[in-house]
Amino acid sequence: MNREVRCAIYTRKSTEEGLEKEFNSLEAQRLSGESYGMSRQFEGWVVIGKRYDDGGYSGGNMKRPALQELLQDIRRKQVDCVIVYKIDRLSRSLMDFAKLLELFNDYGVVFVAVSQSFNTTNTTGRLMLNIMISFAQYEREMTIDRVKDKVEASKKKGMWLGGTVPIGFDVKDKKLVINEEEAEIIKHIFTRFMELKSIGLLTKELNNQGYRTKMYVKKTGTYGGGLYRIAGLRLIITNPIYMGKIRHKDKIYQGKHEGIIEEKMWNEAQTLIKSRAYIEAKYEEGLLKGKIRCQACNIGMTSTYTKKKNNKRYRYYVCNNHIKEKHCPSINRTISAGEVERIVIEKVRYINAKRGSKTLEEIWENLFPIKQEEIMKKLLKTVWVRENGMEICVGVKGLEEIREEYPSKEAKEDGMEFEEVKGEISLFVPCKLRRKAGRCMILEPENEPYTKADNTLLKALVNAHLWQRQLDRGEYANITELCEKNKKTKYPHRILHLNLLAPKIKEDILNGKQPRHLKLIDFRKKGGIPWLWNEQFEKFYRYPQNINILKRLCKKK
Repeated sequence: MNREVRCAIYTRKSTEEGLEKEFNSLEAQRLSGESYGMSRQFEGWVVIGKRYDDGGYSGGNMKRPALQELLQDIRRKQVDCVIVYKIDRLSRSLMDFAKLLELFNDYGVVFVAVSQSFNTTNTTGRLMLNIMISFAQYEREMTIDRVKDKVEASKKKGMWLGGTVPIGFDVKDKKLVINEEEAEIIKHIFTRFMELKSIGLLTKELNNQGYRTKMYVKKTGTYGGGLYRIAGLRLIITNPIYMGKIRHKDKIYQGKHEGIIEEKMWNEAQTLIKSRAYIEAKYEEGLLKGKIRCQACNIGMTSTYTKKKNNKRYRYYVCNNHIKEKHCPSINRTISAGEVERIVIEKVRYINAKRGSKTLEEIWENLFPIKQEEIMKKLLKTVWVRENGMEICVGVKGLEEIREEYPSKEAKEDGMEFEEVKGEISLFVPCKLRRKAGRCMILEPENEPYTKADNTLLKALVNAHLWQRQLDRGEYANITELCEKNKKTKYPHRILHLNLLAPKIKEDILNGKQPRHLKLIDFRKKGGIPWLWNEQFEKFYRYPQNINILKRLCKKK
């Protein structure tokens, strides 16, 4: 008696056109596969009832839900044979197809194409299969090139090729025609922008005056009709379609539609946008982009930066609700990007050393920064910003991949217990996030010291101690002479008062265990250094336990 061979039929169609019909291309492909499976019943072939249909998905990549489900079932050993109508239904990429065949071979799965006969068990059959896939990939790439050429040629002729209809226009006979009511709004936007010279001010004015975005009715529902955003207005102002032209990549062609704005005004608006340094928030890539979230709002946080008068950039992560001028109840809606990223890197490295690869931890400092960032993004899943700290989630799959890339002996879990849920390891880092100079700084508790010395602060403390001893021995008559001989007119004046610091604070600075927020400039702000040691701890450390430690030390003395 023949062994039962469980056959899965995979079908695919590149577009959604015709899928609404009762008998469509996917049904035709499946019918062919079922007929082929029934013809092999004498060999024990049985077609399983589960369907693997990808309607509207390209064969150029593997990002297809039904295909991924089929591969999962193969890994679960629930499928013995895969039937397709033609080879290109499975994949049009030679590289992807080679990976699929390798997976099929690993799990002993037979692959059959109904309309193309070949045998993959011998060298000639595999050669013919690769040739056929190469032609399928070639055909796909040629189709892409033809479409690109057609789009470029149409744009050169000034034709509008569809998509979301921009505000100010309607579509008639596949051509753009001016909507007079909306055209007045566009004219108002350009006129007020030239007067206000700020997209931010223009956005607030339009929203306050009751202007709303264009309404769109699609198959999936109604969209638009909301408040204007800075990014949306910028797209309107920079769109050449409003002066009667069409953009294709970095080139602009004369359009077949009538413009709303004169070309002179449009060019003046572009000059203003390019020349002016906007006050609005600027966005950039961040290590935690797409991964850091505000727990209070259950929404992502965006990496932004501002430039001060000294041309120095300060990076932050800001809650998206706060950016959109919605209410964010968290006091941590704006936090210093550098502080967060430093803590996250430290903790992710710690988890990797315990559960991942110790080899990676040993060579970490020798890796290029771009490689370090790549590894971090592979390991890190999510960072939740809370009121009392941060929850860092690391993917178990990422740890396994790192362990394979940097092999090492399995490390024992010691010193800390990890909570593993749904393929993620969670580590909560208790820390206070305190507002300082308009931004949120991260202050770690005393049992989480900052283990990196601040060279500027360390050098200042050593110099202050050295110069004070020289003054006490009479090597200098006064501070003025000290400044003249050391060619530092103001520096000694600024740092000599560091000798007033409590011994515990000095010790922490020397050992690199001072709070990470503490900088040299902090000792000069708002009254400088208090005379009483407990007041120093209260001002610079901000943790009551440090004051209690000081009191115990004083009692012992």
